[in-house]
Amino acid sequence: MQLLIYGAACVLGQFLQTTIGFGLNIIVMALATALFPVTTLASACTLLSMCSSGFFAWKWRKKLRFQAILWPLITMLGVSTAAIATIRYIPVKTLQGFLGLALIAMSIFFLGFQSRIHIHASPARGLAVGGIAGVLAGYFSTGGPPVVAYLLETLDDKETYLACIQTVFFISNLWNTIFRGFSGYLTGEVFRLSAVGAICVVLGAFWGTRLLGKLNFSRLRVLAYIFIGLCGLWIAANVWLIS
Repeated sequence: MQLLIYGAACVLGQFLQTTIGFGLNIIVMALATALFPVTTLASACTLLSMCSSGFFAWKWRKKLRFQAILWPLITMLGVSTAAIATIRYIPVKTLQGFLGLALIAMSIFFLGFQSRIHIHASPARGLAVGGIAGVLAGYFSTGGPPVVAYLLETLDDKETYLACIQTVFFISNLWNTIFRGFSGYLTGEVFRLSAVGAICVVLGAFWGTRLLGKLNFSRLRVLAYIFIGLCGLWIAANVWLIS
């Protein structure tokens, strides 16, 4: 049953990743964090996302504007490395609770504030966004939303945005996978989850590609953000109120 829920999360997450540019790691962490240790799940998500984003980054490589992602990448890689190095000192329940709060914050931001906040491109803003993303990526493998918000404001072409965000995901996940390996987090369980997830990711990508031109993406995004927020509420409540 655990693997079925995890597999379904991978299919749904990759479907969203294919259609709106992100969602794989967030959905998997939201749905499966009660089933597996946070560090194990985050490591598997990082490995899966590296492969998935690498494929799509290559697909849209001709549209890439590397200068648009340079500054966020610098701090994202540095801060995520520090987070991975310190994660072993944080209790599991505390990590789960803060993951729930992070999911709630992402949901509220995208539902209520994204259209009101305008982040103009600059080295300082890029470095700040990358720092926030690095914390989320290192602890929970969910560093996408801050960079998504930044790139949506600074890029005006959908294919350029997809090329840039997938390249950010690929580089950061490759970097973090290597560092997680050196830190001892790439266990047999991580590779088992990654193998199961890889099959489900292919299904989600196929599903998303087939429906790419047939969906109301504004409504899909809203439903995804509401679902992420509800998952965050459940995780946080389970840690701090129910347990």
